[in-house]
Amino acid sequence: MKHLPKKKKKDSTISRIKKPGNTKLVFGAVLVSALFIFYFQFFASTPVTRGEEIYNTYCVACHGVRGVGENPEDIYAMDEYGFVAPPMDDTGHAWHHTDEQLIRMTLEGSPRNPRMAAWKHVLTQEDAEDVVEYIKSLWSPYIRENCQGPRHMECMRIGSPAQ
Repeated sequence: MKHLPKKKKKDSTISRIKKPGNTKLVFGAVLVSALFIFYFQFFASTPVTRGEEIYNTYCVACHGVRGVGENPEDIYAMDEYGFVAPPMDDTGHAWHHTDEQLIRMTLEGSPRNPRMAAWKHVLTQEDAEDVVEYIKSLWSPYIRENCQGPRHMECMRIGSPAQ
């Protein structure tokens, strides 16, 4: 009886790693992967991207996707508590307020409308700052650079070329 040649046993992943030279390759791949993840978590993340993530988690239910507000067809709509959640983009009046006012409203809520809850037990100061940076990214460059806060009255008087 003829003997058939023995089938070559396939190397397992572990045995391939244990071969001389492969350990360095595997270590290098793990190191590159770790650095890639670290870079994107800590360096590619910006206040705007972090703020967008927080906004989409906590704010979008009322203020709408990309800040269009609760009722984009009528931004002055009211319910039993007062105005419904206003737009945060530049169609609303968020840009009439300073960063500090927007952060305070986010953390402490609205004294005039109980629907705007205080988020200070959920969000940190930095979280609120990041949300404001995201909100400002929804405004036109002209509004961002020339009209926020006390300067809004001048922009309303002359009109914004970018609105």
